[in-house]
Amino acid sequence: MISKIKDIISFALSRNSSDNRSEAVWFFSAQFVNFLFGFALVKILSQLGTATYGKYALIMTIVSLLTMILYGPAIQGFNRFYYDFIRKNGSGSYLRLLYAFLINSTILLLVLIVLFSFSGSLISENLNTVFVIIAGLFILNFKLNEFGTNQLNLIRERKTNAVLILIERSLLITLLSWFLLSDSLTLNIALIIYASSAMIFGLIKILVFKNLNEVNETKITEEDTERIKKTIIVYSLPFMIWGSAGWLQLNGEKWIIEYFLSTSDVGIYAVMISLANAFIAIPSTFMGEFLTPIIFKNFSDMNDTESIKRGESYINIYIITVVLLMIIASITTYFFSMQIINLISSPDYILFDYLLPILCVGTGFFYTGQAMTTLGLALNKPKKYIIPKILAGLLAILFNIILIQLFGLPGIAYSILLVGISYIISIKITNRIILQETLPEGLI
Repeated sequence: MISKIKDIISFALSRNSSDNRSEAVWFFSAQFVNFLFGFALVKILSQLGTATYGKYALIMTIVSLLTMILYGPAIQGFNRFYYDFIRKNGSGSYLRLLYAFLINSTILLLVLIVLFSFSGSLISENLNTVFVIIAGLFILNFKLNEFGTNQLNLIRERKTNAVLILIERSLLITLLSWFLLSDSLTLNIALIIYASSAMIFGLIKILVFKNLNEVNETKITEEDTERIKKTIIVYSLPFMIWGSAGWLQLNGEKWIIEYFLSTSDVGIYAVMISLANAFIAIPSTFMGEFLTPIIFKNFSDMNDTESIKRGESYINIYIITVVLLMIIASITTYFFSMQIINLISSPDYILFDYLLPILCVGTGFFYTGQAMTTLGLALNKPKKYIIPKILAGLLAILFNIILIQLFGLPGIAYSILLVGISYIISIKITNRIILQETLPEGLI
């Protein structure tokens, strides 16, 4: 195993020029800044009280929903076919499609914000018109900024992206801290500051992306543009299905807690699950981004038995890494859950600190299953995972409703644990089916 890890590092270093290594440094620097910013933001906003932080957590579920069913799938499609346009000297067509998506999605969200601002109070007394408008603009600009970040990463402007993120995050934390220390910070003010920052830096990133793409239309035809447009849509659709199921599993529970318990319970849970994600989800995602290209390369020639076996060993390394993260996080939080929660929030959030290790185990099981799906992706069988993902989403809703009513907030931890176990089992079964259909018996 150690030798395989050394092989991965050697592969990465050997294939990168000094410029590419510099890009990698800037990329991970930006990720590290975002990682620290996440903790700082939790620390600041959690001081507003459990109920207020619960409202913020519910808003972030809407951000996540838009990521999973709209912006995320679109990004997958635009990223996948960006170089198809460039190769055919069609950057102008690409930009027109990209901006058409941004404009249309922005108009759609603005219409939804206006409509919801008049009906929000009918759903909950907390959803008054002013709050809905502010929250809506926050969500819109948050996604605009995220989209701009992705586009700069796409064209490998890692340094530019990292510098903009560092400036943006520093400015944001400074302003939020100033309002907090002056005892004038409210959720509305925090959202306005966040939305303004996101809008400014999102537009800057998109303009930088536009200026760095030379418009050239000497070869591409209207038919080519329409064909690739349809291809982008078709390619993105499965991600919308996965995203819907994934949102039910990873974010729907907050609304169930809100309905059966209280917004304060949402806030307490949100702080704990953010810790579980920081310990497991974030590093496992980084590991996946690093290993996936290597895995895909080894599975590129289905006739090369040795290469496929190497690819399998890299998948195993990925899975083992996630399991180790889960074990370390679970043991650490078992002994120090109260201190860790208090460190990033306040004593108001430690009432259910004993649930944090369970949340880490459940989260670890889920991301172990995610690592296992790399096999099907490498074998070009992503659609095979639609049923397991939908099943996980439906089970999450079912378990959450039943167990939260039976046990209160601890029920959500038990639900996440059960869903994680069932997800691993379903992915294991699916992988066995994929191998039987794709590879000769005994190859893996």
